[in-house]
Amino acid sequence: IASVEALMRWNHPERGMIPPGLFIPRAEQSTLIQTVTEFALEEALSQIKRWKRQGIEIPIAVNISTRNLLHPNFTDLVLSLLEKYQLSGECLELEVTEGSLMVDMEKTIDELIRLAGAKMTISIDDFGTGYSSLQYLHRLPASLIKIDQSFVRRLPSDKGAAHIIDAAVTLAKKMGIETIAEGVETREVYDYLKSIGCNMV
Repeated sequence: IASVEALMRWNHPERGMIPPGLFIPRAEQSTLIQTVTEFALEEALSQIKRWKRQGIEIPIAVNISTRNLLHPNFTDLVLSLLEKYQLSGECLELEVTEGSLMVDMEKTIDELIRLAGAKMTISIDDFGTGYSSLQYLHRLPASLIKIDQSFVRRLPSDKGAAHIIDAAVTLAKKMGIETIAEGVETREVYDYLKSIGCNMV
């Protein structure tokens, strides 16, 4: 196990379990996304602290929104939470989706550089589903890209998906960035990814 990811679910008293795909986009359209992300970070850091007491050292990945990165106090909030829990930035991975980076590129890159400077891992989620990956990838302080499961699940029979993943892994390697493939569910897919040098699944 290399790391774990914090996943948000809303247990509604009447509607039951509501997946993030339904409520996160609504939150992103308002200021609520700041509260949601702060809650996720608090929960993650609190869990890391509990695990450390048990001798378990596993980083937690938390999804962050572009709206978070554009908020003037977001980076300071993350740094203050690390201080509150007396933890190093190395215990935290911040995931930002490829598509969301396009909202305000310059501001987003500046904030990610500050966060990476505090030793946090910056990962690009859903890689391959956006439109400008190569244009900005060399400017981002990313140390990990996550290859989207929409490609992974078509392996190894779909040659188009295989070529895209192969190219992504090769490019990442040359840039000193690690790769993780999402949605691996069979030995066959795992073996294929291992053979092309994908770092994690």
